[in-house]
Amino acid sequence: MTTKICDLMAIKWRLSAVMADREIDNQALHLLTGLHPGTISKLRNNPPSRIDVITLNLLCTALDCQPGELLRFIPDDPQEFIPDDPQDNVSAQKQNKLVKFQANNTKDSNPDDDKHSAA
Repeated sequence: MTTKICDLMAIKWRLSAVMADREIDNQALHLLTGLHPGTISKLRNNPPSRIDVITLNLLCTALDCQPGELLRFIPDDPQEFIPDDPQDNVSAQKQNKLVKFQANNTKDSNPDDDKHSAA
């Protein structure tokens, strides 16, 4: 079985959903952005591995949306995060805080409790 890189990513591309919400088809988006219809079709049907800021600006302007509506961070499993590099300790601390928050899910939990626990 082959796993695509986009299947492993926590960033979800939502162009198709945003277009559907606004009832805009490929042709209308082409006219609003000036992007080639083939480019719009590719962007709509396949999550891009990278996107140019100019293209993102054109899409956001045409769809009257924010970049966060097109791109969403949805972690698959926060428990799987293990830093490969000791310098990534700050990211590990943030991830650990997220895991604790999700586990506790109470107002009494204080995400700053681990501030001094990492070396």
